[in-house]
Amino acid sequence: MPTSELLLSTFITSHGAGSVGKGTIKTWLLGVELWHHINDAPWLGGPVLQCSVKGAARLAPLSSCLDKRDPVMIEHLCCLHWHLDLTNSFDIAVFVITCIVFWCCCR
Repeated sequence: MPTSELLLSTFITSHGAGSVGKGTIKTWLLGVELWHHINDAPWLGGPVLQCSVKGAARLAPLSSCLDKRDPVMIEHLCCLHWHLDLTNSFDIAVFVITCIVFWCCCR
């Protein structure tokens, strides 16, 4: 570390182009950038890297982009609640985790 902009761009163009979408590529880079910040190393991502990301994103297959899904609503939670056995500890854990995720996303 620090990873050079050329190495990052090469990684993106060789492993990301034509296989994954722009969101995945950005997630990869955010992970590497976070690792640099955690280790007090300078982040060298710049305009060359941004051009590499744009180019790789243009080659993304159609299967890498999914349609938006319908939102999960409180009615779904109620339906789940009615179909779980709340005397079973596993079902209780499933319902509790589902509620936590739902309300955290709403927040």
